[in-house]
Formats: sequence, C-alpha cells, structure tokens
Amino acid sequence: MSKLSIQLANSEACYLPGEAISGRLDWSGLPEESESLEVRLIWFTRGKGTRDFEVIDATTIESPSQDGETMFQFVAQRYPNSISGKLISVVWAVEAIVFPECEAEHHELIISPTRRELYIPATGAGEGKETKP
Repeated sequence: MSKLSIQLANSEACYLPGEAISGRLDWSGLPEESESLEVRLIWFTRGKGTRDFEVIDATTIESPSQDGETMFQFVAQRYPNSISGKLISVVWAVEAIVFPECEAEHHELIISPTRRELYIPATGAGEGKETKP
C-alpha cells in the first residue's frame, strides 16, 4: 500500500490572503502503473446541501517513481474565506492524489484576513451574522 505525506512549512496552517503556502510532499510504495501524482490547493464545502469543490492551483508529476518527494508552493487566495457554520463550512486544503488509483491525502488549512476561521452561527430565521471567535 502506498503512503502520501504532506508537511506544511507553516506548522499552524493559518494564512493571510496573498501569503505563500509551501511545503513538501513525500510518497512511498506507489504502484508501478501510477500515471501521475498531483499536489494541489483546493477548497470545498462540508455540511448540508450540494458539495462544492474547486482546484485553485496544482503541480503534476508525470510517471512518478515509487518513492520520492517534491516541494510545492501556492498562494493563499482572497476568496472564499475559511468559514465554520452549523449548516455549512468552507474548508481549504493541500491535497495529494495519485492517478489512476485516486488514492489521496489532504492537509486542511485556514485562509482568512484574521488567520482564523470565520464563524457563522445558526439562526431560526436564516439570517446569520458573521462573527469572529
């Protein structure tokens, strides 16, 4: 079984928009038939309703060796901010995925102007007020 490991240079994994998100991806035991290995910056929603997902940036390694490592760097985006709510959350992550097996690993992070998740409390009338913890 293969192993993917993502280490971020910023151990707190909290970023301001425009900051560099850098780190290292290590892998071992990839199947010989692996076509590519991709490390990417993504955001997705978690919670009720339809799940949204977007790949913001990616680096691809074609025909990766069975064992190896690579450095990566992305830029923290302005939108959307990391949000935590009762009904829905917006989550940022650095993800590594092996193709065609689609084996994946991800490391969640926070991107916001405060370096903290924005919290949206649930209300009965559907009118939320954004607050910061």
